[in-house]
Amino acid sequence: MKPPGPLSPRHLLLLLLLYHQLFPLPATLAATGTTATDADALLALKSALDASNRLPWHPSTARTLCTAWPGVRQCDPAGRVTKLVLENLNLTGTLTAALLAPLSQLRVLSLKANALSGPVPDGLAAALPNLKLLYLASNALSGPLPASLALLHRATVLVLSGNRLSGRIPRELAGVPRLTSLLLDGNLLTGPVPALPQSTLRALDVSGNRLSGQIPGVLARRFNASAFAGNGGLCGAPLAVPCVVAAAPGLMSLSPATAAFAPLPPP
Repeated sequence: MKPPGPLSPRHLLLLLLLYHQLFPLPATLAATGTTATDADALLALKSALDASNRLPWHPSTARTLCTAWPGVRQCDPAGRVTKLVLENLNLTGTLTAALLAPLSQLRVLSLKANALSGPVPDGLAAALPNLKLLYLASNALSGPLPASLALLHRATVLVLSGNRLSGRIPRELAGVPRLTSLLLDGNLLTGPVPALPQSTLRALDVSGNRLSGQIPGVLARRFNASAFAGNGGLCGAPLAVPCVVAAAPGLMSLSPATAAFAPLPPP
């Protein structure tokens, strides 16, 4: 039996046409000739959060998303979005890890000063493993601060001020090795302030919450009273509220003389 000879150009063309009929390209990919992953992800994000239609993103302009789509501040040489800044756009709805996961090359994400609600996504670290700067301040986020944020090993800045976050500050955040800024002021957080030993930490603000207990010495030596103000249950340096030993060994509480005058958190 003779082996088959090489295919003629006509046969190759027929095979290619058959292949594209069986496995059509996604619409955005066919239109742009580039990877559609980030464009599709951004359009899905707009569909979920931009009810007021403030973002003029459209599939027909996906080819130029890195230069023409407002909010896309930076792309890498491969055309993947690395910096996304969507501020003061009245974005609403719930932010989920599934919405962000296709944008896996993001280094900077800022959604501050919007109206996002619901919890901080628990799977954020898995969705955005390269994230370095996260800004979610001045929204209406609620629920606990997920301990999984500590899995953002490349993170340097975490800003979640001015939300409705409750529960404790995860002590796991002490394990974020490159953390330089942690701003959690103006929430409803309770419990103690965890000791954060990172030598890189330059900015800390947990004021205006409902925290209690003695401020860890490693933080008291590095940050002034304004970082801890407005928490009625906090005591010790740098606040002018001394701590006294409570009945249970190792626990601290406000002294009777100062407890009556301890500042209450804002409503």
